[in-house]
Amino acid sequence: MNEVEKVESERMAFDLLDAIREAKNVSLAELGRRAFPDDAAPHMRIRALREEKNGKRQRLRLGDFRAMCKALEEDPIRVLIKAWETI
Repeated sequence: MNEVEKVESERMAFDLLDAIREAKNVSLAELGRRAFPDDAAPHMRIRALREEKNGKRQRLRLGDFRAMCKALEEDPIRVLIKAWETI
């Protein structure tokens, strides 16, 4: 898997989590608070993953992905399988 494919996989996983968040009526701020309770500005971490800065999004780290899945009460493995089915 080349670097472009890795980034695309991360985007697909995050975009699916974002759709799940919207379906569950969870705001970005609430997801940030649930997933990253120890951060001073947890909503900023979510924003960095969503929005492009200088043409790029922040990369999705495995620990952050797992924390967001847990915050949304979703199985990370199932989310990944569903996201990767669309690639």
